[in-house]
Amino acid sequence: VELVEFIWRTGADMPGVELSPADFEEASMMEITPSFFEELRSYKEFQEILRGLDIADEDQLDLFDTLDVDGGGTIDVDELVRGIAKLRGDARRSDIIGVSLMMRSMQVGLCEVGEAIGLVQAALTNITDMAALNLQQSEKSKVGERWTGLRRRKSIVA
Repeated sequence: VELVEFIWRTGADMPGVELSPADFEEASMMEITPSFFEELRSYKEFQEILRGLDIADEDQLDLFDTLDVDGGGTIDVDELVRGIAKLRGDARRSDIIGVSLMMRSMQVGLCEVGEAIGLVQAALTNITDMAALNLQQSEKSKVGERWTGLRRRKSIVA
């Protein structure tokens, strides 16, 4: 609650942002940009709140990037609170196993993507070869038609 209140108060003080006391209930939907997060980090009170939540100073530096899991460039206050809750304390065995299983799943997925790319490359090579063959046959056919046309002209002239 203290974190949300601080973010709400700080957001209300920013130029171009108008928040009324009634807006506090909607503070969890407030979007936080990297620049606003840096503004928050510049306040000692914000740093103390994070320390009180077991977020070490060195972890505060990259906290925005850590919590922006979808890479969208913003996080809302609710994501911030949920992310900080997951970051608190030491890593547990279940955390490490969970990451290991996710990595294994990603490796399998990447292997499948690699195999699919190989199949697409083979198909493209086959299509290219067929197109080249059709082009050669078409050229031979045109040469044959020209030759036949020349022979007819000679026989007509003769």
